[in-house]
Amino acid sequence: MQNLNTELSLDEYKRRTAILDFMPVGILVLDKCGTIKSLSPQVSIILGLDGRQITDISHCFFDFIAQTERAEFIHFFESVSSSDQNILGLLSTIDIPSKLSLDVAISLRLWPSQEGSPAAISACILPVSHR
Repeated sequence: MQNLNTELSLDEYKRRTAILDFMPVGILVLDKCGTIKSLSPQVSIILGLDGRQITDISHCFFDFIAQTERAEFIHFFESVSSSDQNILGLLSTIDIPSKLSLDVAISLRLWPSQEGSPAAISACILPVSHR
């Protein structure tokens, strides 16, 4: 396993970025309030965001969760920061403006603060199809 403190070569960085960009899941980073700080291209597709909205990503992720499930999701989100488990997940529904609702599996992981970096929560979103 590679030491995470080691700097990556530019080629390796590009290779890893390309892998993330084409994964069938969306990856995003949220602050402790649920504000989107960073997202992969797949998240923009899942959430129905266009190019303008991607450059201004100051959306609160909670706003995308269906109103009927929002309180449960916020409780789940808040529990991640106090959990000793590595990764927590749940099924939820995302309401996409002017589109159909989408069932997704969401996994969250707390990234503790380190040397000047505030704590963050990474999220992985996978659309779920019902057959």
